[in-house]
Amino acid sequence: MPAKPRAALQLPTGTVTFLFSDIEGSTRLWETQYAAMQQALAHHDAIMRDAIEANNGYLIKTTGDGAHAVFAVAVDALAACLAAQRALKSRLGGELRIKSRMALHSGTAEQRDGDYYGPALNRAARLMAAGHGGQILVSLATKELVRNRLPGIALRDMGERRLKDLLQPERIYQVVAPDLPADFAPLKTLDTRPNNLPAQTTPFIGREKAICAVKETLSNANVRLLTLSGVGGTGKTRLALQAAADMVDEFEHGVYFVPLDALSDPALVLQAIAQALAVREAAGRSLREQLLGYLRDKQTLLVLDNFEQVINAAPRVSELLTAAPRVKVLVTSREVLRLSGEMEYPVPPLSLPDPKRLPPLERLTQYEAVAIFIERAVAVKPAFTVTNENVSAVVEICQQLDGLPLAIELAAARVRVLPPQKMLMELSDRLSFLVGGARDLPARQKTLRSTIDWSYALLTGDEQRLFRRLAVFVGGCDLEALEAVCNVEKDLNVLEILESLVGKSLATQTEAHGEPRFAMLETIREYARDKLIAAGDEERVRARHRDYFLALAEEAEPKLMGAEQAEWLQRLEHEYENLRASLDWCLLEAASGGGLRLCGALQRFWWTRGHLSEGRQWCVRILGKAGAEERTQARAEALNAAGILTYYQGDYTAARSLHEESLAIWRELGDRRGMARSLNGLGNVALDKGDYSAARALHEDSLAIRRQLGDRGGMAGSLNNLGNVALDQGDYSAARALYEECLVIWRELGDRGGNATSLGNLANVAFEQGDYPAARTLAEESLAIRRGLSDRQKIADSLEGLAAVVAALGSSLRAARIWGVAQRLREEVGSPTSPNELPRYDRRVAAARVALGDDSAFDRAWQEGRALTLEQAIALTSEETVERP
Repeated sequence: MPAKPRAALQLPTGTVTFLFSDIEGSTRLWETQYAAMQQALAHHDAIMRDAIEANNGYLIKTTGDGAHAVFAVAVDALAACLAAQRALKSRLGGELRIKSRMALHSGTAEQRDGDYYGPALNRAARLMAAGHGGQILVSLATKELVRNRLPGIALRDMGERRLKDLLQPERIYQVVAPDLPADFAPLKTLDTRPNNLPAQTTPFIGREKAICAVKETLSNANVRLLTLSGVGGTGKTRLALQAAADMVDEFEHGVYFVPLDALSDPALVLQAIAQALAVREAAGRSLREQLLGYLRDKQTLLVLDNFEQVINAAPRVSELLTAAPRVKVLVTSREVLRLSGEMEYPVPPLSLPDPKRLPPLERLTQYEAVAIFIERAVAVKPAFTVTNENVSAVVEICQQLDGLPLAIELAAARVRVLPPQKMLMELSDRLSFLVGGARDLPARQKTLRSTIDWSYALLTGDEQRLFRRLAVFVGGCDLEALEAVCNVEKDLNVLEILESLVGKSLATQTEAHGEPRFAMLETIREYARDKLIAAGDEERVRARHRDYFLALAEEAEPKLMGAEQAEWLQRLEHEYENLRASLDWCLLEAASGGGLRLCGALQRFWWTRGHLSEGRQWCVRILGKAGAEERTQARAEALNAAGILTYYQGDYTAARSLHEESLAIWRELGDRRGMARSLNGLGNVALDKGDYSAARALHEDSLAIRRQLGDRGGMAGSLNNLGNVALDQGDYSAARALYEECLVIWRELGDRGGNATSLGNLANVAFEQGDYPAARTLAEESLAIRRGLSDRQKIADSLEGLAAVVAALGSSLRAARIWGVAQRLREEVGSPTSPNELPRYDRRVAAARVALGDDSAFDRAWQEGRALTLEQAIALTSEETVERP
């Protein structure tokens, strides 16, 4: 059923009336009469569209086998329903008669991007779900707007009913018209089956995938026991209640909610179930016998909430399921029951947008975490809206709170006194900030801390100890790291305890490169860190954490120039949050040696992966510590690292100063290898300053030392840099010979990054000599290696070289787009084109502009390129790519 283009719709605002429709039994019809259903649906769609548009309505969207429309006037909505039902009654869909249930509800809903959101919309959908094919239902709000407006039409009072959204009851009316059926089966509301599901004060938002997954699992005839697991605050109870409400029609003898949060004695669980079912002890029979006898022939769903604190009662659940073969049990718990036949559904956090790529404001509510924040914020401050000014703060709040519903609700309640931007600043101590839940919440849900306390108190002493120590890891860890840092005393069964913590939802387990990895939600980690500090164990454990990751970085450093380069770069990237945490501890501790060594070990990783600014900042902060001024090898290494990072950022004066100090220390220590490295750095600075004779001399001195030491990797670096001097002076033959010599060495060593550097430089030589096919081949090979290493800075170099080739071959617009992408990459990394390369770069861009002869078109293409992905840019370098204006 095609709707009008949304751009053409002037959608009504204020109080509107929503129409929802749905074909009764459509799933079964599709399965049994597919061809006939196709024809029938086409008739249905045409009828609905005509009825809606003929009565001044707006078709917003189709919803499977139904429709969702909005009307400015309620009586128009009712007229559309009547017209559609009459047409469906008189016309057959081929051989297949179809019936549609329809419902109307009036209220105010938020409108964004040609669509509507909010409780009024959800209420209309729930109202429709209560009806039957051929039936029209209206809410009390709509009834008040349409009564006495359509002669001959009556509204039959169906009474106050509880819809399956679990909110307050709704008074429902059935539309009765002389020419339409008037008698239907009882409404499908919560009232039609026995249940004690508690009413909720706020609407259930999002979680469509989770609801579907839970219902689908429970509907499986082979599933008798399903446990919704997750840490406190993930919304397990609310998800279980909503799933139970949706499935109430599937359980002939009812759905019953059994809260266990007030219990501590597992022996009382059966009593709690009996109380929910109103089963009482009879003379001569125990309560257990009475309960099992009562349930024996019942088709019932039991929702057992907060089972973790009575986990030893799990065998009683098994006994109940054995005695009552038609009973199913839906459990919420922070750990599974570990029973035969149990299925687990780990409740995920709410969906979150990527803070680095925010969607338009009107689409933010498609993310559950943001939708809940907005809904709860509006509840306490009706004027609250998400704006361009506060959207980043709202998303960051939801991110920092791990998408946990309870945490987000507690934060949103603070909107009453704090705007999101200010609230974000307060979240550095989130456990203290997130207090003040609703008065009618259980005590454990009034603060985030008390929610986690609930789980922590259930741990054994050893579990608590490992839980606390796990907090030092940021972004998780593997088993080796955990053993090294957390089990130095060798008195913990780490694997067994980890299994328990994961089972209790206090840790998560994923797989990385075939190895298990363990982590915590950041909110849980903050709580565990507080416990670690309170136990007086933080300094000792963080020092072990620092030592472990310092050793990892120093092991990685030489391997970043060999055959295992890509593997070790990826490993360091994977552990980068832990490396940052180690550096942070190095700043806090009195000693300075560990921090200086860590900076020295990480410099190649930092510049390869484009962490230039951050790496430089760490170096500056560590070098500036009290005690770090001692002229040691570690200080010289850190100075050299800072010099390299500063050089790549284009701050040549600072880079020279750093390398000169490191060189002086190396000379004092008699460390010739270190001297060669500092001389190499000074040679690069001299080249970019345009001092060719000094650059050549410095690189030759570095090369001489490296030859004497047999440092093949260092020799290749010096040869490459001497080639750069020759290239910039226009001596292409000398440059080629030097690049080819160092390429042989780098290939011998398996240094892929070095290979890419030589290939890229040889591409420059080929281009300057007019051999564009060779330049393309060499640059493409270099780019492929750099992509494999995720070397973003050098990827920009390769793209710039390929853009020049593309332009020289007659495709200036494509070249401009490629240059645009490269410029954006450089800005993201913070690495400008070096002064010695800039004349060559400017000359190539200028030639492409002149060849095109249209500066405005060239500039437009450049800006288009800045918005392209790397993959799109690489596609543009292909000879087969067609030039477009």
